[in-house]
Amino acid sequence: TETASATEVESLHLNLISTSKSHVEELKASKNLLKLLSFLKERIEIGIKVPFYTYTLAQYYVNIQEYTLATQVLKELEYDEEYGEKAKNLLKEIEEKIVQNQEYTHQLVLNKVGEHFTITVHVNHEPLTLLLDTGATLTMVNEEKISSLTILKENITLNTVGGEIHAQLQEADTFSVGDIELEKFQIVTSPFEQKNADGLLGMNFFKRFKFKIDQEAGLLYLGKKTIE
Repeated sequence: TETASATEVESLHLNLISTSKSHVEELKASKNLLKLLSFLKERIEIGIKVPFYTYTLAQYYVNIQEYTLATQVLKELEYDEEYGEKAKNLLKEIEEKIVQNQEYTHQLVLNKVGEHFTITVHVNHEPLTLLLDTGATLTMVNEEKISSLTILKENITLNTVGGEIHAQLQEADTFSVGDIELEKFQIVTSPFEQKNADGLLGMNFFKRFKFKIDQEAGLLYLGKKTIE
């Protein structure tokens, strides 16, 4: 019957959408973003008007920071019963990210090690891996990992979580993180021993910037510090 035929078509449509959603999730999980983009655009361009495709495409554009394209796509979902509210929330998130990009001029990728994050720095052009530690007053490096420093003060005592340690206060001619380079940067050297890291990146670095650590995305944002 005509009713049965319509039901069958609707069932087939739902099955196709379900299969497509599974495929999209697989592409997202594998981080195959080019295939994901191609898959979504193909279906939208041939006239398959499924809000899920449109919303996922907008999410893709947000992830690659193409906020104008994401906003244009989301406008199509403004009055959609299922995705209208999601689109509204994502538009709000885009506005926040645009403001954030204006405040933070540097975006640095972090590596997660257990519950902590590390970042690659260059001390006098020598690469080192440091754990982010906003609880540490000074940046600390394993004394065996670096030798090209100028000693400022020997035999200083530091109070740490693990107790007192003996260290030296030294100075690097250059200290680089990403495309940021600082001169005459003070570093404490000690017998620092920890797997997967050569030391700690402390507050004498962070206090120079307005900073934000996005733990979910694994990113460090740095911007010019506002003088209050």
